[in-house]
Amino acid sequence: MKKLVALFFAVLVFSVVVSAQQLQSKEVIRPSVAFGDKWYGTAWVIGNIREDVPDNINLFPGVGYKTELWWLEILWWQHWSSLGTKSALDGRFGITHSKFLLYSELARFTVTGDVYTFVIVERPVSKKFRVGLETENFFRKKDSLGGGPRASYAWGTFLNGPVITSASYQVRPAEPDALRFQLTLTPRF
Repeated sequence: MKKLVALFFAVLVFSVVVSAQQLQSKEVIRPSVAFGDKWYGTAWVIGNIREDVPDNINLFPGVGYKTELWWLEILWWQHWSSLGTKSALDGRFGITHSKFLLYSELARFTVTGDVYTFVIVERPVSKKFRVGLETENFFRKKDSLGGGPRASYAWGTFLNGPVITSASYQVRPAEPDALRFQLTLTPRF
């Protein structure tokens, strides 16, 4: 397994060195409040600081349902940037299993009808470290497609929820490749 992790990072570093990339810092705060054993209210607040592209901030208030193995959320997406505002209906689904983690998101924008998808699949290498793949796509007049390797590390907890950092490298055929660093806080009340 150590060889697999070393190979993953070698490929990631090599890709960064030989490719043109767009740097991105993404900060995610996802508080939730339980309404009972399975239902909860949630809001994702996501800030994107990107090189050569307008920065943006996103708010996703909504409701979620969870079991021991999976969760589902229905959210309203409000996006602000210097280019204007956008709104979308957003659905998110996740599975946390001892052998893998799956996160998937599907959104449809209200005015344009554009569709956004984001999928992460990770496998644990240790108790705190996971490696995997991600793909992020916008389906619109000029599609924006991308995918590549990622790694994440769970640092501990903050207000009863995990603190996770991740790094990913997305190969994007029609745009500069993206190197993304993300910090995620998920306080639970």
